[in-house]
Amino acid sequence: MKKLTVLLLIVFVAGCKTKNDEPEPKYALEYVGEYWTNTVNGNNSTVQTWVVTSENNKLYIEYTIDYTFRNQGKVITSKEVYTLTDIPVDNPKTFKIDQVAELVEDGVKKSRRIQAEATKDVKPDGTEYIGTTINFPDPNTGASTSTDYLEFKRR
Repeated sequence: MKKLTVLLLIVFVAGCKTKNDEPEPKYALEYVGEYWTNTVNGNNSTVQTWVVTSENNKLYIEYTIDYTFRNQGKVITSKEVYTLTDIPVDNPKTFKIDQVAELVEDGVKKSRRIQAEATKDVKPDGTEYIGTTINFPDPNTGASTSTDYLEFKRR
């Protein structure tokens, strides 16, 4: 009877042991690359790029916006570069951004909150893109500005 009890105890302990031999999926690798989009509103335009890298299943995005304003024959340009870090990726199709990013605006360092939900998809012609609307909430006023829906196409 003691042998049977010991045997059952061994079987029970072996059965309770969790198996975690499968590696965690590295979804962030699905997004690595360079993406771009541009918008035009009258005489004003933007060229926007995302350079996406990953480490430890997290995304790092350098988000650049080059503005061009045309008014009465004059052309004014401006540039913003956001550094987004440690963006968690839990699935191969979507990720969320919600952080205070480092911003360099025309050479001046600042910080700004960015929020977005991004979805990766493929057009019928095979073009990969990440679709999103980016929000820039102002913590001081509670107001928020946002982009129109953007499709960042893979280069």
